[in-house]
Amino acid sequence: MLSAGATLGLGLVGGCVGLDRTAFFQGALARPLVGASLTGTVLGVPVLGLWCGVLLELLWLAEAPLGAFVPPDEALAGVLAVVLAWAAPAAWSSEARVALGVVLAVPCGGLGRYLDMAVRRWNDGLVQRARRGLAQGAPGALGRAHLLGISRFFLAGFLGAVVLGHAGVALVECVVPLAPSGLESGLQLVALLLPALGAGAVLARWRGARQTLRFLCGAALWGAGPVLGGGLPWRR
Repeated sequence: MLSAGATLGLGLVGGCVGLDRTAFFQGALARPLVGASLTGTVLGVPVLGLWCGVLLELLWLAEAPLGAFVPPDEALAGVLAVVLAWAAPAAWSSEARVALGVVLAVPCGGLGRYLDMAVRRWNDGLVQRARRGLAQGAPGALGRAHLLGISRFFLAGFLGAVVLGHAGVALVECVVPLAPSGLESGLQLVALLLPALGAGAVLARWRGARQTLRFLCGAALWGAGPVLGGGLPWRR
């Protein structure tokens, strides 16, 4: 179960990455690699956070909320993947915990998408409020509308991370003990397949020679990890 301090930290990370995704700053905090790493640091599992972020980054590398297009919420998924991996049995290998977190968090990206769209619709009413204020000679109405819209995105990210995080922890703690004994070994196999799945997602969005070079360099670094570290990069 998440402590009060962990819950507050989780909510702050969720709110910040939700805010950074579209509403304010946009400094790449919302990318799974960054958001998951921050979540892992808050929960005391920085290695799990890093590798959850790496795998989700591969899956959603080319997805960005541009214009009217609202992709699955990769920021929320990155945060929840780490929470779910943290909630997995401590006796499990890191590979199995990471795989469990990533597999369960991917559908949460779809839930985050609907939450994002709901906040956007909620903020539509602020346009008319700002116009009425300006018509009445209150120039500060526009700034207040902006601040209120930003705060709503932060609130949605905060509550989404906390509510779904606690629900996910409860689900893992209740269901995993009832699962077959081979679940951990099965998830270890999934962990081996996830990088290939992420590479396939990258290849599906292939764009020219520059990206080819970047992909090959990344693949070489990934392959060098087991050689230099004596095993998978996230192995304890």
